[in-house]
Amino acid sequence: MPLVLPPPAAEIRVRRDVLYSGDLEADVYSPAAGGHQATILFIHGGPVPEGAKPKGMRMFGDYGALAAAMGFTGITFNHRFFGSDIGRAAEDVEALIAFARLQPEVDPQRLFLWAFSGGGLFLTLAFDRSDVRGAVAYYAVLDVIAREGSNAVTSAIRARFSPLERLRAGAAVPPLFLACAGRDLDELKAAQERFVGEALRRNVEIELMTHPDGLHGFDILNDDERSRSILRRTFEFIREHMPPM
Repeated sequence: MPLVLPPPAAEIRVRRDVLYSGDLEADVYSPAAGGHQATILFIHGGPVPEGAKPKGMRMFGDYGALAAAMGFTGITFNHRFFGSDIGRAAEDVEALIAFARLQPEVDPQRLFLWAFSGGGLFLTLAFDRSDVRGAVAYYAVLDVIAREGSNAVTSAIRARFSPLERLRAGAAVPPLFLACAGRDLDELKAAQERFVGEALRRNVEIELMTHPDGLHGFDILNDDERSRSILRRTFEFIREHMPPM
């Protein structure tokens, strides 16, 4: 499905299906005019079916093109968040960050992570580092939630991959933009509420926008002005947090 904020007509460059780690692929979208604005790494959600390649979805193509049309570099990619294997997927995201830093379109000190849904767990990779200047979470999982009867979530996994637990442990957190959906799952909304409360207690720079009628995936499912205003403000947030050249 298309993004509710269509990419404007603009000259952009796209390098598709670039291998960034083993057989994992990324698409790199950049302004035709070049230059080093911020680079946005779009982290898809999960778990997804074994072998799925979400970067081929229309929404991620639209995100990459929209970022480039606005003067940024946007990178979409596939990672292996299959089943409960959070660790392997995190290694893929770390490899993508390392790959991005070496690309000619990229200023390695102006990186932003933008995560969707289950990809929110990998925002922990933005903590405690100076090259990631900000992070964006859309209807994101911000705590590792154990399903009933599951023993896959250990205390070690929570300590490493739960943004909430990392925040409680005192991690250095970059400026954050959170977009939440009013009609999302209760357990996701509860985790988001806990995260925001902890961020406020720890004086983290955080900006929050909610879509009261928004579904999980409001950026493609709720074609209305509230969705578009959230998207526009997100890109403004990134522009405002770019360090000077």
